[in-house]
Amino acid sequence: MRSAGARTPGLHLTGDYLRGCSIEACFAAAEQTVVHADTTSEILLHAGYSEVCLHRCDLPITIGRDIDEAIEMVMAIGPAGEILRLAGDRAAHLHEDVRGALRAGLTEFEDGDGVRAPASTWIVSARTPEH
Repeated sequence: MRSAGARTPGLHLTGDYLRGCSIEACFAAAEQTVVHADTTSEILLHAGYSEVCLHRCDLPITIGRDIDEAIEMVMAIGPAGEILRLAGDRAAHLHEDVRGALRAGLTEFEDGDGVRAPASTWIVSARTPEH
């Protein structure tokens, strides 16, 4: 299993695959959907919140009961799906190849309970502005 903080499998595999297919703009747009801690802190501070605190939480998540379900989830709502949606018809011919790349990459995350991949999120707390 990969260490905590590893890149999201769907974004890494599909992004690298689609880069080879000249869809860099789609990859870049999907990467920008990831919000960084500094951005979140700045938004809250500018909104008047104080004592902004972010704690990174790295835990594996189950993304499917089996490899096929995991691929469907990543293609539907994960970063891979976002990249393909942004590319639209230009990427339609790539879907099966992307599924194959995801299958190869996600296999290492299979265990007896399904497919569990590394995930990372921020737990955010802040004091509300006093009026």
